[in-house]
Amino acid sequence: MALRTGLLMLPAYEPARLAALAALAEDTGYDDFWLADERFFREVYGCLTLCALRTRRIRLGPCVTDPYSRHPALTAMAIATLDEISNHRAVLGLGAGVSGFRELGVDASRSAVALREAVELIRRLLAGETVTVKGSEISFTGGRLDFAPPRPDLPIYVASQRAGGCRVAGRVADGAIMQGALSDPLVRFLRETVHDARLLYLRDGGAHAARRASGEGAGAALYARPRAASRGGSRGAR
Repeated sequence: MALRTGLLMLPAYEPARLAALAALAEDTGYDDFWLADERFFREVYGCLTLCALRTRRIRLGPCVTDPYSRHPALTAMAIATLDEISNHRAVLGLGAGVSGFRELGVDASRSAVALREAVELIRRLLAGETVTVKGSEISFTGGRLDFAPPRPDLPIYVASQRAGGCRVAGRVADGAIMQGALSDPLVRFLRETVHDARLLYLRDGGAHAARRASGEGAGAALYARPRAASRGGSRGAR
């Protein structure tokens, strides 16, 4: 697997400057440009739209959005729209989230379950299905996207520092994101937890894991934020 480089930023700048930074990242040779979906910064999909219009090659997406402050069905709608605008360059990062939960009254105590249910719902909506699900954390009744999503196999990555979230990444996502994975024990934990969950899912007949096992979309992302980094962002490798 070839090494990819990505730039992760908070949307702390005005959208025009973020778009210019995305264009600069592309010209510099980065493969991915991520914006964090954090409360209460600028709205991430509006900013990513401007970034898409200023670039041609680089992949674009939220890193990460969460299944609480934005319902997964709305995330499916937003990421599919970005995929149209960017000509199939959208990529989705999902995580448990943390910012704004106190203000919004969010209980994120079962984040691993919410992440799994969110990925499963988003995939079905991106496949054009009409979906009714009543999960432990995520529910959706008789809904579908009112347009044809460009890619049912749009890449989805799950970010987590915890074993439960890493297992979700191995079971239902295209890869895992782990911030600050600079030490051997952390890298080994990420690799083994994600890999073992993937093998178990394959053993149990998981369709999506079987697709990934064929070599399509398998991978992991490791993002490191230097201590001295500004609020503007950080560089990582995948």
